[in-house]
Amino acid sequence: MIDWDNAGSADPVQETACALVEFGRGQAERAHAVAVASREHGGRALPREPGDLTMALAQFGHSAEAAARRWLAADDGDDDGDDDALSRAAAWFPEGYDQPLDRAGIADLLEAVRSVS
Repeated sequence: MIDWDNAGSADPVQETACALVEFGRGQAERAHAVAVASREHGGRALPREPGDLTMALAQFGHSAEAAARRWLAADDGDDDGDDDALSRAAAWFPEGYDQPLDRAGIADLLEAVRSVS
């Protein structure tokens, strides 16, 4: 798995965990399908314990912080002509806030991929 967004390689289980969070957070069936697809296409590692999601926690935490900062810094476009800046910034923030990667979410994600070998 290659993470082009952050252009770096990390422990394969951490990289896979980020993809599972991105595409399967809050959706057990989808998380399971992502895990199965990863394995079927040569993925070497799946998260098995909460510590396997530390990179995802950091990455998505930073993203939520960036979204909040952009939202707070956005204006209504009266000065620069970008009427959508505030609405785009406001729409990005709930992505991390409405589905936090908390202990329950981590447990649900791990349960969804547990049966994939």
